[in-house]
Amino acid sequence: MYRELGVVSVSIAVFGLAFLILKWPGKTSMTFSQHAAQSKLASTYYFVLFSTTLPLFYLFMSRWFIPFFGISHMIYWFLIPGLLFQEVAVLIPETEGKRVLIHRAAAFAMALLFMPILVVTVATGSVSNIAKIVCVLTLLSQIIIVMKLIPVKGYHKNALVLQSVYFVGFMLSILVVTYS
Repeated sequence: MYRELGVVSVSIAVFGLAFLILKWPGKTSMTFSQHAAQSKLASTYYFVLFSTTLPLFYLFMSRWFIPFFGISHMIYWFLIPGLLFQEVAVLIPETEGKRVLIHRAAAFAMALLFMPILVVTVATGSVSNIAKIVCVLTLLSQIIIVMKLIPVKGYHKNALVLQSVYFVGFMLSILVVTYS
């Protein structure tokens, strides 16, 4: 039962974010959060989307993924704060003033915390070699993406594409580990 929550949570998140972009379009320089911050309805939708998918993903990770692969409990040091920072970023839309700083700090903290999850996963002996390769390649791409997205003056002109690659890469890596 818990194993299927991985595919369910990832599918809802990916299709939900695609719907967000289609329903509330914007420039490719806009992040998911900036798309969601365009209206109260979009912000509410974004909150409901992640308030649904994050608990499902946590249940998948904690009840099936981590125990099944015998992954070190050290992973919780990154998983729990990462998911909490993601929820903070969702709760505080990137609109103006201090909200922008809080939102961005939470979003970047989440992005940085998710990377060690792949490291801990790769260090697990029971994970397939193909899954380890996928995780390492994803991790390398995540490092590059985070470096490109660190805001200096605004965001990268292709922030949405980079953020999508980061997010989908992470989720697909977890699913490759699960199903390989």
